Amino acid sequence: MDVFVSHITEESEIAKSMKEWIESTFLGQHEVFVSSDSKSIPAGTKWLDEITKAITSSKILLLLCSPDSIHRPWINFEAGCGWAKAIPVIPICYGGLNKGELPPPINALQALDFNEELPEKLFQALITHLKIARLPRINYGEMFNELEIAIEKRTITPKHIPSDSLTSNKSENKLSDEQIKILDFLAKANRYVELPQIAQQTQLNPQRVEFYLEKLSDSEYIHASYNTFEPTSYNLDYKGREVLFGMGLI
Repeated sequence: MDVFVSHITEESEIAKSMKEWIESTFLGQHEVFVSSDSKSIPAGTKWLDEITKAITSSKILLLLCSPDSIHRPWINFEAGCGWAKAIPVIPICYGGLNKGELPPPINALQALDFNEELPEKLFQALITHLKIARLPRINYGEMFNELEIAIEKRTITPKHIPSDSLTSNKSENKLSDEQIKILDFLAKANRYVELPQIAQQTQLNPQRVEFYLEKLSDSEYIHASYNTFEPTSYNLDYKGREVLFGMGLI
């Protein structure tokens, strides 16, 4: 693995577009890992193991940063892994976020803003860090247009959901089996647990776990503990315990 693209589930099309451009430009000689792409993680494999292996073997990590992704725990976890491995970590800012607005410690990294110069600057960074002697000819304008379309199409769940939003009507009241599985694990753990361990113990896709954790936290089923210098951790809240009790799980 040469390049690891870190992203949130809702922005997977941006990551996939970037993967296709990089791999096709270098004629498949440099592999790009995107966790939402079935080619990167085939069916039947363990998501967390594959992600860990990909980060460990990567030579450069691209961090897709938007106002919606930058505070997500999984993005920060993967960025920290790349930092600890001492490989180049390049934040790519878009969707209304520019590099001057990145929070610490990510703002200490050399970031790129999304504009018409991004494709060329990105490939210049890639050939430097991957030690590629010559950059093939590439249509930067076409790449920019494709990424721009992917950014415009992304769908983001609103970050702040009213506490009664999941109980406002019967259609919204039902939690998914995956959400119940997360609540059940947190009940059994009976302590604050970080995202990677939740994903590993529930055997769920880490990015889906991240998505559900945010929804459950916003709806007060679980409590999220935020610390500037540590990964976010989660514990079951009263509302989540009440749901499990009603289902006979506790």
